[in-house]
Amino acid sequence: MNYLKSLLFLPLLYKNPFKTESPWIVQDSDHLDLEIKRSTLPLPKHTLINGLFAKRTFEANEIIGEYRGPIVPSEKSDDTIFDPEDKMLVLNEKYVLLGRSIAAYANDCVDLKLEKYGSEEYKKWVEKEEFPKHQGCEQNAEFLFKANKVFLVSKRQIKAGEEIFLSYGFDYWKTYYEYYDEEGNCKKK
Repeated sequence: MNYLKSLLFLPLLYKNPFKTESPWIVQDSDHLDLEIKRSTLPLPKHTLINGLFAKRTFEANEIIGEYRGPIVPSEKSDDTIFDPEDKMLVLNEKYVLLGRSIAAYANDCVDLKLEKYGSEEYKKWVEKEEFPKHQGCEQNAEFLFKANKVFLVSKRQIKAGEEIFLSYGFDYWKTYYEYYDEEGNCKKK
């Protein structure tokens, strides 16, 4: 009975990576397949940013993990959106999800140039709805929205040890530029 009760708290059944007799296993933690360590993004040495890395190979279109966190009303999200540990995803017009799971450590390839905010160059990025990306950075994962759940899914094979990158979208980064100054300090409180 305890086993059945514990299943109620597990949100997903994942494909079995261990090739045992059962085609499905229940995993209680994305930490089995993922790890957090210093990102490979080409950033200044004084900038420490963590990234999400695969501990095993993921095939194309495979669920990497669930993007979990509190779901808050959109109109209340301004106060909590940009806690440095949170990344916000819009679920629908009414709600946003604040990423606080291991999956939230997946980085975008956007090369933030906060000192450019308001410049002519910045205005061109906004006009094109595209911010510059880090040289050689490729998005290898994407979001999959199912009801009020969000999953990271591999776009191609991701090998063990490889960093996972995805796109948080233009609107996310436009808002980020509006919230932070060139030193990375929050402008809006």
